[in-house]
Parts: sequence; structure tokens; C-alpha cells
Amino acid sequence: MRRLTRLRGHLNTTAATVELLEDRTLLASTFTPPDGEAADILGRNTASGSVVVGESNGSSFANEVSGVVPAGADWSDLITGDFNGDGLTDLAGRSPSDGYWRVLLSTDDNLTSPQIWGRWSTNVSFSDILVGDFNKDGRDDVAAMASTGTWVVSLSQGNRFKNSAFGAWSTTAGFSNIVIGDFNDDGRDDIAGVSSKGRWVVGISMGNRFETTDFGVWSTTAGFHDIVTGDFDGNGETDIAALSRGGTWVVGLSHGSRFEFKAFGAWSTNAEFGNIRVGDFNGDGLSDIAGLSKSGAWVVAVSDGTHFASKVFARWSTTAGFGDFLASDFTGDGLTDIAGRSAGGTWVVGVSDGTRLYTSGFSQWSGVVNWDNVHVGNFSGAPANPPPPPPPPPPPPPPPPPPGTTIVIDGNFNDWNSVTNYTDPVDDQHDTDHNTASGNPVYVDHPDVDLLNYRVTHDNENFYFYFEATGQIGRTQMENAAQGLRAGRYYVIVTIDVDNNDVTGYPLYEGGYYTGTTNTTGYDMNGEIEFYNGAFNTGHYLQHGARNDAELAQAFADQSNGGYIYPGPETQGPFMPGFVNVLPGTYDYYTQWVYKENDPVLGGNDSVTFVQDRGPVIQGNITYALSPDGHKLEMKVPFKGFLVDAGGNPIITTGKTVDLSFSLEASGELGNEVTPSNRNGNWASDTGEPINGYVITPVN
Repeated sequence: MRRLTRLRGHLNTTAATVELLEDRTLLASTFTPPDGEAADILGRNTASGSVVVGESNGSSFANEVSGVVPAGADWSDLITGDFNGDGLTDLAGRSPSDGYWRVLLSTDDNLTSPQIWGRWSTNVSFSDILVGDFNKDGRDDVAAMASTGTWVVSLSQGNRFKNSAFGAWSTTAGFSNIVIGDFNDDGRDDIAGVSSKGRWVVGISMGNRFETTDFGVWSTTAGFHDIVTGDFDGNGETDIAALSRGGTWVVGLSHGSRFEFKAFGAWSTNAEFGNIRVGDFNGDGLSDIAGLSKSGAWVVAVSDGTHFASKVFARWSTTAGFGDFLASDFTGDGLTDIAGRSAGGTWVVGVSDGTRLYTSGFSQWSGVVNWDNVHVGNFSGAPANPPPPPPPPPPPPPPPPPPGTTIVIDGNFNDWNSVTNYTDPVDDQHDTDHNTASGNPVYVDHPDVDLLNYRVTHDNENFYFYFEATGQIGRTQMENAAQGLRAGRYYVIVTIDVDNNDVTGYPLYEGGYYTGTTNTTGYDMNGEIEFYNGAFNTGHYLQHGARNDAELAQAFADQSNGGYIYPGPETQGPFMPGFVNVLPGTYDYYTQWVYKENDPVLGGNDSVTFVQDRGPVIQGNITYALSPDGHKLEMKVPFKGFLVDAGGNPIITTGKTVDLSFSLEASGELGNEVTPSNRNGNWASDTGEPINGYVITPVN
């Protein structure tokens, strides 16, 4: 039966299902097999009519010819469902020429020969063919809307269909995006559709009729597409979700009689996502959404009930010609996986472990045969082999941090779990060649700088910053002159408006940092880390408080107690720390220093050494740690490194309010746009929406 993924053995239907049923290609639905069983696949050889079932044992598909749909049959509505209630997925098709519904029942061994189960009129046309259990008897039924507006439901009797009129919808309201689900959690499947004026109407099934109910209105100008269904908040009622033209995922949370529309997250519009699928990819009982970008990234929007945290789960080849994408549990471990067939006929499954899709070859179909009506279901009922043993448990968490601190910089990120998370759209990294407010940066395929999540917390002396990316943070190419390879550069950046004054500092776009927000002026100082030539280089501070050489010379003098010679070598020091004047500035004029505590060179006093990008390496008080896979970085940035003002007052201290901007930026040597004619690729960066009004509250 087609139901939410939370109901084992049932199907999670989407609007894409309906559209694809109408053009006779692929079901974009999520079938969840019974506990301990793995989903199978099915497809028909168009030329011969042979139906092949790939029975999953949890690690591969065993292919076998299980039945025949005659090659010349004009069955335009080939659908799947459990029509006799035995737990196995059956196949059904309707011939528009004679109107007969024919069913091939699944057995433990094969599919039966086609049997006539019922007939629909040939005098009217039918659209939006849906499969669900509309009367709660444990058998799947078939519903469709006739051209007259009447909803015809063929209720399964176990060996035949009994036709019944369940109601009618207006033929002039322009209903579209018809979906199915249990929108009031009464155990019976309902139907829903949106009118041309944006009104969502739900036909609540009473078992023998649809009770039409107004569930709410959404925008008709947002350009919604990829309408899907799932239980995104875990309350048992089917919700709807759609992607707007601007890249926002809007979810209509069902409350049994209405939808509550909420923005759950965003995806980059540059990534051109397709093949949208719904499933529970992390096993928490909530529906998630997966999509494939034009660059081959499988992005999963993981729901926590109130929003989506989007993350790249896998990257697939863009040249292998993958198609026939199916979402289901192909291993029997309870997590939704993604299967796809290459142009050469190889079935590849992205096996989910809750955070990634690990690619595994499952079987081979002929690459010269034209396959149609590819479906997923429980066609054999055989249990999966026990899944491979889980990976060893992670090491125990470190001891609690000392009183007054919240984060330990050790590469174990468990202590970040309670810190507010901010998300950035997936696969939205861009070039660094634009520097105007109206600039339209160009997409760059460089996953290492694709910022996904970021966080901030503090104690009474330090900022703690968290970054998570699609690729590996800090990864840089090592120089090899003989092979023509230059040294790579990577920057982890937090830019701060330290005084809540948009006149001082500079606008982020001058540095090529685009957030999607136009009002990003007034950013004064940075805390950042540079990786260079395959290794860590420096953790340093910056100030943008100068607009010309004279103002820059004064800034160097102020911050070095008059010790810095300008112009002169870029690396100078150590000096006794001076003070910072927070002034208007530009991106191109800045000071950059490493702050060292208890510097023995200065008799145990603190020091500042002014540095340049690309070395030499100067150690300071900014520390960091990476996760083992390189996707996460945590860093500690002490307040004292931002220096004091001319009156001796700390620039950053408890009680102040700041704005924070998180960015990742790298040169292009390890990006995906390296070509023989462009050996160094293209620079790329990604910046999250600013965290405005962050209060540095005192910590007990």
C-alpha cells in the first residue's frame, strides 16, 4: 500500500509519481519494505515484453524473468500496488482501447499471467492515476479523475476491482499537482490538489466517498515545483513540500484539516536540482528530501521537524548516463537508499549510513535493451541477508571542559550539539571575480568551499566557530614545479561588524563575499585561518579600517606601537600590541597580524607580528581542529587578539553585540573545473547569511 515511509511496507507517493505515471516512465516514489526485508526492482524489456525482477539480498540484485506484459499491449497506466493484501507488490495496467484493468499478481516465485480485474469507461478520459488504500481494508485501490471531474475509485476486492464514484471536483478550477497521502492520520488514504489560484483542496476519504476540504492557500507567484509528500514533522499526518523558483523549500505541515506553510530551508538555484526523491535517509522517522544537482551531487535535506539541514550525501558521475532513479531500503537496515541505472546497464545503489550514500554495484541489466516501467517494490518477499556489521563505535567523548568554557578544540564535535546551527544552501559556491553590490557571481564547481552549516558560541575570553562543508576544509595542493603544479590556498574566515556601525569597515561584496543579502556593509575585522601548500599556515586577525596608503600607514603604526615600517616588508614583528581605531575602510587596504600570548621574545609579554598570505608560518593564539574526514572545522579565536581601542577598552568583550559572517574561500587547483587549458582551476568562495545581533553574554 502506498503510504508514508514511517509505515513499513508502504509507499510514499509524490506528485512526481503522478506526472511520471502519465508519461509512462518512472515512479518517483519511496517504497519501504517490511522490517528486515530489502526492496526489489522491476523493469520491462520493451521489445520482448519480458518483466525482469531484481530480487535484493541486501547487497545485490538477483535478476530473473518473472512474467510477461505483451510487447504489443497498449497498457498506458502500468502501476504497482498490493492489490490482494498479501504483502507482495503486484503489477496492473489499463488498456485505453478497451478500458480493461489487468493485474499480474506477485507470488514467491514469479508474476501470474494478466488477469482482468475490472473496466473503466472508454467514453471519458482519465488523469492523475493514484494507488492507495482508500477504505482501510489492507488492499490497494486505484483512483483517477475523469474528464468530467468525477473521482472514480476502483476498490479492490482481492480478485477484482469494484468501481465507485467518490465525488467530483470542478473542471474549471485548474487543479494540478495531485498527490496522495493520509492527511488526517485516520488510516485511509486521501487525495490533494492545488487550484490555479493557489488553493489546496484535500479529498478526505470516508471509505466510500471523498469529503472535500479547504486546506489553505499558497502563493501563485512563487513558481513552486517538485511537489512532494512526506511526514516531515513526524506527527503521523502527510505533509506537502515544494521548491520555489528562488530555491526555498516550503513545507505545508498538515494539522488534519489545514496546512501550515513554513520555509524549511533553501537550495542553490545554480545547482539545477532534479530527480527529487523522498525518504528517511537517517532513520529518525521523519521524511527527508534528496535531489541530484547538475554537478552530480546527491543533496539530502534532512528534516528535524522544523527545518531542513542540507548536506551532500554522495557524488555520482555526470558522464555515466544514470537514470531510472529509485528511492527505497535496498539493504534491509531501515534507511532509505538511492538506486540508479547507468547507460551501460549497471545498477548502482547509494547505500545510506545516515550521513552519506556509499556507492555499491548491485547488478547488471543489458545496456542495449530499452527498459520501460521500472519500479520498486516487494516482488519476492524474501528477507535480506543480515547487513554488514556496523562500523566500530566512535571513541568516548572527552572529559567535560573546565568551568566557564563550552567547547574543547579537539576534533570531537559532540560538544557542538546544543549550539544553534545555521545553514547555507548546498552547492552554491561561486567565483571571486565580482566585487559590486549588484554583482552576479558565477557558479564554480569547488565542493571544498561549499559551506553547509556554521555555528558560534563563546566564553568570557574567546569566540568558538564551527564550519561544515561538502568537501574537505583546508585541503590545498602542494607545489611541484617540475609538474607545473602551484601551491594552493584555502581560507576559513569569520568577518565581524564589531561596533554595529555600517559606516565603519567595508561591505562584504567588495571581497567577493555574496550572502544573498544586500545590506552587508560595516564589517570591520576578521578572525581567520589560512592553509597553504598542503599545510596549515597561520591563524590571524585582520582589520579593514583604511581607504588609502596614508590611512593604512597610520593603522600599522597604531597597532604596532609605532614599530611597523610602512612601506616595508609585509612580515614584521614581534611588537608590543597597540590599539585599533575602528574606521571606514575598503577591502584592499587592511592590516593582518598574528597575536601571540606570553611571547618569550618580548620577555613573556603578549606580541603582535604582522604577516602576509602564503607565509612565512608564525604561530599564534588562534587554534583549530578538523574532523577525521575533513568536512568539519572548529576554531577558537581569543578576544584579546582583536586588540583594544585608543582608550584601552577591548574591541571584543562580553556585553557587546556584533554581526558575524562565515565564509570559505580557496584557489582552484583542487576544484572540479581543472582542465588541460586551465591547470589551476578557478577560485571559489561561499558565504552564509550573516548572524546579526549576536550578544556576547557573560558566562558564569
